[in-house]
Amino acid sequence: MAAAAGSLPSASSPTTTAHSIPANATLGCHLARRLAEVGARDVLTVPSDFNLTLLDELEAEQPSGGGVRLVGCCNELNAAYAADSTRAGLRACTLTFTVGGLNAINHYKKSRHSRRI
Repeated sequence: MAAAAGSLPSASSPTTTAHSIPANATLGCHLARRLAEVGARDVLTVPSDFNLTLLDELEAEQPSGGGVRLVGCCNELNAAYAADSTRAGLRACTLTFTVGGLNAINHYKKSRHSRRI
């Protein structure tokens, strides 16, 4: 019997998914795997108390497990410069809230301006 619109399927109803997701999967594990799937080899990190849980999960999915490699940076501006300057492919940054994000946006705006000149 088909589930009604807007309802969740019951545990006994068969579901098909494109990817098999482990029962203990976390957002950090999924993020690490997806970044690796799209070609990101490095995640530039600025460790802080707000993102340590995410960094622990990313570290658990190191390249031997199909994940990405963590590269530590001193501050968010340096991480943004390093992510932008790479010729090795896609890179990602993990940043802290507000202040760190605004610092990285400064680099983005500067690089966009210099590319227009």
